[in-house]
Amino acid sequence: MSLQIEIIGPANVQRDLLHQRVLEVVSQYEIEATIEITATKEAIQKYLLMSTPALVAEGSVVINGRVPEKEEIIELLS
Repeated sequence: MSLQIEIIGPANVQRDLLHQRVLEVVSQYEIEATIEITATKEAIQKYLLMSTPALVAEGSVVINGRVPEKEEIIELLS
């Protein structure tokens, strides 16, 4: 079963850094995951986000408004 991950936010340095860190964690820990990146207003409204970037795992917002360190991403996705 593949973990569903969404990275939400406009294309900018923070979103790109979050995406890079998530990819590194998924690869390093061999986590089977589907990663979707979106910047749509609908996605931001769906999750009631007040700030971005946001990390959503299995439909739940686990981080928003900041880029966590890889160690925190590991904890959030396990």
